[in-house]
Amino acid sequence: AAPEVATRRKGGLVLHLSLHCGDGGQVMLLEDEHGGAHEFSLEDLRGLLEATGCAERLQLVFLHACCSDLAGSIFVAAGAPHVVCCRGTVFDATARAFTKAFYRAFCGAGKSVAQAFEIARFEIRTAPQPGLRAEAEKYLLLPDGDQRHRTCFCDVAASIPGGCLAGFAFRSSSGLLPVRVEDFCGRARDLWVLMQHLSSSRRCVAVHGVSQIGKSALLSELARFAGSPGRKYEGRVMYIALSPDEAMQDLPAEPADEPESPASQDPLLLSLLRSIASQSSRLLQEVDPGSHGHSTCAEESEDSFGGLSLSAHSEARLARGRIVQNMQRLE
Repeated sequence: AAPEVATRRKGGLVLHLSLHCGDGGQVMLLEDEHGGAHEFSLEDLRGLLEATGCAERLQLVFLHACCSDLAGSIFVAAGAPHVVCCRGTVFDATARAFTKAFYRAFCGAGKSVAQAFEIARFEIRTAPQPGLRAEAEKYLLLPDGDQRHRTCFCDVAASIPGGCLAGFAFRSSSGLLPVRVEDFCGRARDLWVLMQHLSSSRRCVAVHGVSQIGKSALLSELARFAGSPGRKYEGRVMYIALSPDEAMQDLPAEPADEPESPASQDPLLLSLLRSIASQSSRLLQEVDPGSHGHSTCAEESEDSFGGLSLSAHSEARLARGRIVQNMQRLE
């Protein structure tokens, strides 16, 4: 959850929360590690900030939620110098336009916090949709009229060890994931159920159904959902699309006098293990370029296995060992 992110780093920090507030702003609705709702009251927030003193390390707090001015006031009271929040409810279209304009001005054009805030409000005041224009006045920059709002992006970034995006393995690992599914909706419960299963003692979860029902779309979205920053499997998710034809290619023959194993009975399983081993090596190399160990591409992986003239059973065991090693090094 976001409060954990705020307390685990030293130095400066930019905290952006896009969420919902309930009970007139008295409760912030965050996520638990499975993607379910985690109610975090203002009293919880106040207690966290007082116990950790982390607000003094927050260079910028952006609370993008309806009725977030109450939470914003708590951040200000705890010592945060710049807090952007909302009074009342705002449309999703307003939120997207304001966020885009603010960060484009602040991070892209090097404007001060105050200038970027006014530019974003002007963007809303002049929106093509007349119904959005009045919502510009719902955005607040706290503390009101503070001279510290003249701070520019370079000053904020300089206070953050390694820069604003330091430490996010997701930047590298997301390149190995499928593109976002267009117009994906109505599957929130399915994602939550899958996250629950993956966090249990189960070693494998199978999703099945009739053709064209959306199984691939669901798993594609799950890969990005589970591996996003702040979630349980941050930077440690791989997505492998394997067709039956690909699974049958170049499979070694099992000796007739050797007992059958799960790998020899299911060539798809062996081919999948090969792919996961190769992909995990590639992911490790992407996240840690200085890593030396296993090969990082499928061709090298297959050559190394094939050169040993391993049975399907032994090759499967070797692949599983490689996967475990790589994923442990990604922790």
